[in-house]
Parts: sequence; C-alpha cells; structure tokens
Amino acid sequence: MSNSIKIGKILWWCSKNENGIITDSDGLEFYFDRSVLSLTKRQKVERGSLVIFEPSRVDSILAARNVSIPMARNRKKYELKYEQDKNQLKLPFELGSSCQAS
Repeated sequence: MSNSIKIGKILWWCSKNENGIITDSDGLEFYFDRSVLSLTKRQKVERGSLVIFEPSRVDSILAARNVSIPMARNRKKYELKYEQDKNQLKLPFELGSSCQAS
C-alpha cells in the first residue's frame, strides 16, 4: 500500500481504550490508536472529525500512522478534497477497452 497522505474521518473512537477507526473517501477502514496521534492542546478526537493520515498495513489489517487533525485555517480545503474524492466516479473497467467508436 502506498504511503501517500490520505484524508479521512473518524468513524469510531473509544476514549477509554484510546483507539478507533478512520474511514477514507473510498470507504476503507483503518485502525488507529493514541500512539499514532499528533494533536495540539485544543484538539479533541471525536466521531466525524476530519483527519490526515498515512495508510499502512499490519499483517492483514489496514492501519493509520501519523494521524493529525488539520488546523482550522486548512480544514475547509481538506474537507472539500475529501468530499470531491468521495463523490468521484470510479469505473471498474477501462473505457477504451470496451467502447469502440463506429
């Protein structure tokens, strides 16, 4: 899996156990815990929070690394990118191989 930066939202967070799940714009779910979080004093982890993270894999489990919440001044930009990626049309095939001009 690529180590590129992804934008996601917190689907679930347990403050008692300090672990949770992030979902990306493709609907993939990534496990994370407190050890990979980088937060400022005023930031709080909660369901629905927009996050930036690096996807990784531990054995067969998708995991998130270097998880952070964007600063307020950048949040709109990341939110827009997340929504664009989520709504992007994804085709399961190449148009060129199945569509021929007559």
